[in-house]
Amino acid sequence: RMAKIERSTLVKCKYIFGQTDWDRRVSQILAPNSLYWRLDRIIRSEFYQYEWSYRSNKNFIIFTINSNHFYKGFETLCLSLNELNNIGFNCEWHVAGISEDDLIVKVVKKKIKNKFPNHNLKLLGNLNEKELTEKLLDSNLFIMTSHIENESNALYEAMILGLPCISTFVGGTGSTIEDGYNGILIQDGDPYAMAGAILELHNDKEKTILLGQNA
Repeated sequence: RMAKIERSTLVKCKYIFGQTDWDRRVSQILAPNSLYWRLDRIIRSEFYQYEWSYRSNKNFIIFTINSNHFYKGFETLCLSLNELNNIGFNCEWHVAGISEDDLIVKVVKKKIKNKFPNHNLKLLGNLNEKELTEKLLDSNLFIMTSHIENESNALYEAMILGLPCISTFVGGTGSTIEDGYNGILIQDGDPYAMAGAILELHNDKEKTILLGQNA
């Protein structure tokens, strides 16, 4: 229903602004008579004030900002963590924006059954700007798991802090991350590729630091 409304609205638009190659290209199809401008965003001020540094001699913490929506890839996150658990990789995956009683948690538990990780998945609920910054700075890497995305504020915030980032290659993420230079792009919905990318950064300190600096 929302897609039909969006299509009928966009075709009438004369002027469109966006941030990524993806939305520019899509607008050429859905609004063929429109003019397009790139208009970058300024993110929340807290994230400009700090810089991440490499963490060692501590629990390996993966951080994701998610939400109670089916297109944000929470099930891929859970399956990736399950694969890491299966090979004995010691880590914690912290997720902001989701609580234990959210519908998405119940749905994913029902869907993947005994593959749902319990002991090292930490659902933090909603965090304010200061809490979010502190959690990001205390993590080893950031992962965006979305199936659908354009520009991601969460990814922007992690990158400007200097975290090494892994993201699914969807929507506009290719305009934000150059694979292997300032982050890693992986196939959408592939828990094996996601888990493997995590191990890759865990085992390569120099690459991890360089990705964060370039970000």
